[in-house]
Amino acid sequence: MKEEIILRKVIYFLSKAETPKEVFRVWNEYKEYLKYYKLSINLNNYKKDIFPIGLGELVNKDDQDFISYFQTGKLYYMDNELLDDILFKESIKFPIDYSVMLDTNYASYIPYFLNNKGSIEFEKESIYRTIDTLLRHKFQYDYTFYLIENYNNVIKNQNESFDASIKEHRDMYENLVYLELFKSIDNDIYRNKNIIEFQISKFEAIQRVDEIIYKLYKTNEGRNSLKQFLDMHQNLTLLLVGIIKIQFSSKENAKNKMNKLFEYVRNRVGIYYEREMVIALKYFKNPRSVGIFNKINKGGNQEKLLKKIENTAWDFMAPRMMEYFSTLTNEGRYFIPFFLSHDKNLRELLTLFKVKGIVQDTRTGKLIPFTKTLSAELFKNEGIKMDFSFFSQESTNKRQLTYEKNINEGFKILQKEFSELKDIMS
Repeated sequence: MKEEIILRKVIYFLSKAETPKEVFRVWNEYKEYLKYYKLSINLNNYKKDIFPIGLGELVNKDDQDFISYFQTGKLYYMDNELLDDILFKESIKFPIDYSVMLDTNYASYIPYFLNNKGSIEFEKESIYRTIDTLLRHKFQYDYTFYLIENYNNVIKNQNESFDASIKEHRDMYENLVYLELFKSIDNDIYRNKNIIEFQISKFEAIQRVDEIIYKLYKTNEGRNSLKQFLDMHQNLTLLLVGIIKIQFSSKENAKNKMNKLFEYVRNRVGIYYEREMVIALKYFKNPRSVGIFNKINKGGNQEKLLKKIENTAWDFMAPRMMEYFSTLTNEGRYFIPFFLSHDKNLRELLTLFKVKGIVQDTRTGKLIPFTKTLSAELFKNEGIKMDFSFFSQESTNKRQLTYEKNINEGFKILQKEFSELKDIMS
C-alpha cells in the first residue's frame, strides 16, 4: 500500500516536470521505492529529439497518417540502473525500439504497394509517402490490431475457425503474407537505390503466417489472449453505450453528466478506463470536439447503431493494443509505439488523450500512462464530485467483480443497456 501511495505521488510530480533535472530530482528522492519501475516521459524543455530523421517531420505534419503514442520525440528515460549511469558514467547509450501498428486499411494498402513496385497511385499521396518513410527506417511492425479486429469481424462470425477456403479468410491470409514480405525488405537497398528487395522468399513468408495464425487462433494461449481483447472490446462498447445514453437522455451540464457516468462505471462497467473518461468529459462539454461520435445522432434509422458503437469501440482499442504490445519482450531498453491509420476520426481520437509519460512495472509489465494534467485534477477543476473511495482497493475489488460477472454472463447487460439506448435515440 505504501508503494502505491508513493507511486501516485511520484506520477503527480512527474506530470509537472519539464526538464531532465526535475525528473532526476524526483526519481533520486524516491529511488528506494522505484527499483522495479522505469519511466518514459515527454519534456518540453529538452533539446534532444529521438524520432529518426524524417519521421519527426512527418509525425508533426497535419493530415498525415502517422500517430505517435507520445506527444513528441522529446523523450527522456529513467530507471534505477540509468540513474546510477548518469551519476557515475561519462556517456550513456542504450537501444530504443520503434514499433508501428497498422490498422486494417493500412494492412490492405501494403499488397497494392508491393504489387505495383512502390507505385504512387494511391487515393492520396500521403499513403505512398508514409509507406516510403517506413521503408527508409528500421521499425518493428505489429499487426495485432488487424489480427484481432478481423478475428472478431470475419472469423468469429463463421464458426470461429480460420479456413483459407473462405474468401474473406483467404484475403486476410494473403494480406498477412504481403506484410511478412514487407517486413523483410532490405532498408539499406531501398534507401540507397529505391529498389524493393525481399530478404525472405514467399514460401518463408507463408510459413511465418501459418505460425502466426496457429499461435493466435489455434492454441489455448492464443485463444486466451484473444478472449481478453474481445472481452475488453465488449466492455468498452458497454461504456460507450453508457456515454451516449447519458449524452442524449438529458440536457444537464457536463459536470452532472460525468457524475452519472462515474455511477454507471461503478454499477455497470466495473473497469475504470481513464482515457475514455477524459474523452467523455470533452464530449459532454462540446459534442463536436470528438469527431468519432459525430456519426451517432438521434432520429432516423437506428438499425446499425450498435454496429457503429462497436466499430467506435475498436478505435478506442487502438492505444490499448499499442500499450499491450510495448510490454512484450523486445530488443531495446525502451519502446516507442506508433499507429498508422488513414481514418481522420481515429487519428483525432488518438490525440485527445495526450500521453506525457508512462511508468512501467517491470515485474508485471503493467503500464501507467499519465498526462500533464492528471485526470483527478482535471475532474476536480471541472467541479466534478471526486469520491476518492472510488479508487480505494475495496471499491476496485468490487468493480472487478462487476466486470467478471459481465464476462461470465456473456455481457448480456450490453443488450439491456443498448435496448434502453435505442428507445432514447428513436
